[in-house]
Amino acid sequence: MPTNYNINAPRDDNQVPADLFEIVGQPGYVAPGQIDETTGRILVDLDGIVLTGAQIAAHFQTDVFTSTNNQTTFVPTYTLVQDNGMYVNGARQTPSTDYSIIGGQYVLNQGIPSGCAVILEYIY
Repeated sequence: MPTNYNINAPRDDNQVPADLFEIVGQPGYVAPGQIDETTGRILVDLDGIVLTGAQIAAHFQTDVFTSTNNQTTFVPTYTLVQDNGMYVNGARQTPSTDYSIIGGQYVLNQGIPSGCAVILEYIY
């Protein structure tokens, strides 16, 4: 999730309308906020932001490889945030038993023959 936030409206006596807190990289998503009745300032709970299914889908990646002889390591195209599965010739591999994530790379516990179709599914 992005850590930088835009406030895309001018300040007026240190008051910013609640609907103007938009997350950078998440166009159209407005951070929830409340108005402090004493000061009139906007209070925004940025820790409470939850990504929607559409936002997660935008960061879902499937990488496809063809293995070389005894290959064990496969490097995702993007920086891995969450592993969603690894497949070798259509067979789902079991985390820890068949493969591990080491340094952001998928590493099979045993080398596989040349020509295997390897699919990585993950969120970046």
